Amino acid sequence: DQWLAGKAEEAGAEFIYGIAVESLVKDDAGKICGVRAGEDEITAEVVLLCDGVNSLLSEKAKLAKRPAPHQLAVSAKEVVELPEQTVTDRFQANPGEGAAWLFAGAATHGHVGGGFLYTNRSSVSIGVVATLSDLCTSSTPVYQMLEDFKNHPAVAPVLAGGRTVEYSGHLIPEGGFDMVP
Repeated sequence: DQWLAGKAEEAGAEFIYGIAVESLVKDDAGKICGVRAGEDEITAEVVLLCDGVNSLLSEKAKLAKRPAPHQLAVSAKEVVELPEQTVTDRFQANPGEGAAWLFAGAATHGHVGGGFLYTNRSSVSIGVVATLSDLCTSSTPVYQMLEDFKNHPAVAPVLAGGRTVEYSGHLIPEGGFDMVP
């Protein structure tokens, strides 16, 4: 989040982007005091891991175990750009307000999970979420579920004429409190 990073930098934090961190550096007492990226070692008073729900660095440093497939869901999302007035009209939203729709069943071909659609000022975010363990038994990949969902008769009309400006996929924690290391 660029805004939050800017606030942290204003308070004295330093961000280094575009490098792959391979491992954590520990001092003689076992305290994490930095990161290793290739031949470079960068030390710090505080190290924040922001590598997602399936943190390979946490696992490698024995800080957390790899989550089980039933504790994770995978999401595919697109942001579809539309004129602001079109978004307001199609979702019958009051000016300055938006809408959020949730779907179950057909959105994920009957697998555990669902679909979502929410408005932004001049775009619509649409996606599907399905548990990883359930997807292992599916012959339909999550990206195909998203395509099918976008073409569903209840969804296609609100996206008509839009242009995809962003596509993303994420692992999402679904294991509740038991996943907290």
